[in-house]
Amino acid sequence: MAYLQGKLTRVAIYARMSTRDKGQDPKNQVHQLRAFAKQHGTLYKVFTEEVSGGKSNRSEFNLMLLEAYQKKFDLVVFWRLDRFSREGALPTLKYLKELRDHGVNYKSFTEPYLDSLGPFGDVIV
Repeated sequence: MAYLQGKLTRVAIYARMSTRDKGQDPKNQVHQLRAFAKQHGTLYKVFTEEVSGGKSNRSEFNLMLLEAYQKKFDLVVFWRLDRFSREGALPTLKYLKELRDHGVNYKSFTEPYLDSLGPFGDVIV
């Protein structure tokens, strides 16, 4: 089991797809993200939705943020940054900073440099 600051790490998964015709399937994402999450702690919850990442009113995304701010989990993993958000650079960086400000780390499955626990964690945001 993985520990973060002396306690067992609770890991949330966020998976999103926007269109059915581009080979995007949150089930495929979730399958690999579950194994990835288990490498980092215990699975807390999976947040999955089929909606454009360019919208700020994504219900599962907003629920994930709320539960992060309530400290219900310690780490959120996602497939890649454009699956997390496509609202543009500034809003996306704002979300990542807010997660860190609330004590929640993040990791991208396909982009190892997007890892708030890694050596460049503070540099990314």
